[in-house]
Amino acid sequence: MEHVHRKTRLALVAGGSAAAVAAVGGIVALVAPEAESTASPSSSSEAAWRLVQPGDRAGKQVLAMASTPAGGMWSAAYDSSTYKMTVARLGANGWAPVALPTALNRTLPRGMSATSASNVWIAGDRTNTGNNRVLQWNGTAWKDHDLGAGYFPQGVVTMGPKAVWVYGIGRDYVRYWNGSSFKNQTVGLRPWSVGGTKSTDLWAGGHTNGVPSLAHWNGTAWKRSSLPAIPGLNTKGEAASTFRAVTALSATNVWAAGTAYVQEGGKSVAKALLAHWNGKAWKVALGTAGTYYLQMAPDGAGGIWIAQGTTMRHRTKTGTWTKAALTIPAGVSSTYVSVMANQTGSRTVWAAGGLYTGGKMNSAYWH
Repeated sequence: MEHVHRKTRLALVAGGSAAAVAAVGGIVALVAPEAESTASPSSSSEAAWRLVQPGDRAGKQVLAMASTPAGGMWSAAYDSSTYKMTVARLGANGWAPVALPTALNRTLPRGMSATSASNVWIAGDRTNTGNNRVLQWNGTAWKDHDLGAGYFPQGVVTMGPKAVWVYGIGRDYVRYWNGSSFKNQTVGLRPWSVGGTKSTDLWAGGHTNGVPSLAHWNGTAWKRSSLPAIPGLNTKGEAASTFRAVTALSATNVWAAGTAYVQEGGKSVAKALLAHWNGKAWKVALGTAGTYYLQMAPDGAGGIWIAQGTTMRHRTKTGTWTKAALTIPAGVSSTYVSVMANQTGSRTVWAAGGLYTGGKMNSAYWH
């Protein structure tokens, strides 16, 4: 992609008051300007992301994706008409199906993680009877692990066959797999995403009673981090302010993205939320009214890509923001980006989800 750069500005939440925001000038490009109709200057554009549609796309939506350290790519899609999951792997000829036992395909994928072609995990809801589960591929066969009654997974992260964390919706703990059984680990927040660089350096992002929160795992315990207060945060609305994605580029370069709901003009408005960890402290920034962040992935060169609907926002390693659109065919009524992942070892970033056309969903990939 050709990069055309322009400097940008946005308000930075650095201490919990408007005065404190105005006093900070060193990292004003922490967040992209989201709304081109506002007074915020717009970021320049990059080439559109190219659409790739697999042959078996009919009726499906890609909901989970993972990359191995060697650059392998895996994905999981779901067909809501059959209540079945399909798994795919990226090869020389594109995305190709991976055989999945019939007994395991009745799974709604919520998250996927991998450290090699022989250690791939998928967390999901069972669409037939029984407890929800996490599926494990060991390079030879699939195996499922029961998550226990009442646990609804949101995602999974693995650092090895004996180091797997499954995080769930509405729970303040994660289910940790040590190679033989699951143990609960209290996180101190309700996690939407977990990411990190190694088994002793993980970050969980989510919320605590509607307050965006982050916690760190050091190999022994989870500990909530101190974050700057967000002025006017609405903690009593129907939607919770929360971090939805965590991306760790290194131990001293971690990003968390999501949405905050704040009171403005007598009503609650959504604002894109972005936080950065430099190894010592978190800095937090907000976008303009009516914006939000959902998915995020490394760009492979020290920066990040963030999805805001069908607009892909790119922050380079040096702090310059650009944006790009997804290629969407004519006739598509709705486009969904469910997941993003960097193809490790490259600057290729994949986004995946579905295109809704003629009353039916079709799985789609972009890069």
